Amino acid sequence: MKVFSLKSDWDGHVNKDLADIANLVFINDLDPETSLRPLCRKYGDERIYLQAMQAISKLKAMGA
Repeated sequence: MKVFSLKSDWDGHVNKDLADIANLVFINDLDPETSLRPLCRKYGDERIYLQAMQAISKLKAMGA
């Protein structure tokens, strides 16, 4: 749902939903390529995936 909401209204959802997506992937130690990318292809787009990857990288760098 968060990926779809970003595709539908990027400006209205980017601040909360992108961070939520990144946190969910990071906290659950998921492989973004196998867990997130297929969802982005089906319900969103490549931009969402790339932005989420940047957010995940920041979380990893912070050691969150």
